[in-house]
Amino acid sequence: VVPQATGPLQAIYVTSQGKVATGGKDGKVRLLNAKLQEEKSFDLDALTDAVLDINGREKSFSDGKAPHIKSICWENGRVLIGTRTNEVLEVDEEGKQLTIFIQSHAQGSSKKLGEWGELWGLAMHPSKPVMVSGSDDRTVRTWNMKTREMLSHRAVKDQVRVVAVSPDGKHIAAGGKQGG
Repeated sequence: VVPQATGPLQAIYVTSQGKVATGGKDGKVRLLNAKLQEEKSFDLDALTDAVLDINGREKSFSDGKAPHIKSICWENGRVLIGTRTNEVLEVDEEGKQLTIFIQSHAQGSSKKLGEWGELWGLAMHPSKPVMVSGSDDRTVRTWNMKTREMLSHRAVKDQVRVVAVSPDGKHIAAGGKQGG
């Protein structure tokens, strides 16, 4: 059993070493060892006072509040967090530096059906600096983690709830809200 959050637990990720990262509506990130004992935790609300973009400029969240965590991924000393308001945040595993990786997953796509929706799925490539994201905007995207550029964009039939990269990095899987 994962240690209790103050509110709904909305994201959980198991690393290749069996460690666990969790996040929820309370904006708290918990990093657990393989025995599910808490190693570190941090509150995104405390980190949002001085949020910087990749160029070191101050930025703010879409709704001005600390983000509700919808997805989480923890590998190679970094924690990626997908939020209710479409940001992908990058935090060092010590919880000291927060950077907005991307703001608005639906950039460049149409507002068809008004779906700029929440970002639910995050995964990292096992050996390359590449991140995969999936969202209610019905897309799966790959991103270069060094340049923050989108590498590919794939429209799918359903709102995306989860994404994963195969251990060899050759395949991406996505699961939708309706089970597809």
